[in-house]
Amino acid sequence: MQWHVLARTLSQKSGGTERLVPGSSLRRSQRSSKHRPKGTMESKPMKVNKLMFTQKCLDDLFPAIEAKWPTWSPKRIRIQQDNATPHPKPGTSTALNVKLQDMPTRGWDVAFVCQPPNSPDLNTEDLAFFRGIQSLQFQKNAYT
Repeated sequence: MQWHVLARTLSQKSGGTERLVPGSSLRRSQRSSKHRPKGTMESKPMKVNKLMFTQKCLDDLFPAIEAKWPTWSPKRIRIQQDNATPHPKPGTSTALNVKLQDMPTRGWDVAFVCQPPNSPDLNTEDLAFFRGIQSLQFQKNAYT
């Protein structure tokens, strides 16, 4: 998950005021630096576990999808996740299963899909990256 991008976006939307980012906690700094004095409250990252990931999906992700999804668009969503340990395998989290079984009654088709391991070719997040590399390759002349 891109927590830093989310933090920047939340800060810009709230008029520059600091907000607590998911997966972080507020702590007092132990040392001073040229950027801040000792004892200043700062955001520190926390380890994300399966319980925290599940709660964020239930409390933030699904309500945001339902609120912001265009009404004219089909409500078929696939959430791709890598095989990191905080991400539960599809069908193993009972809380997510209850929510995913409730969503079709409101017309939603939501499913979690795991990225194939060691397969960057099938990762939808990297397709634009490989296309960019290929276009750069075609711009250069081959030396043979």
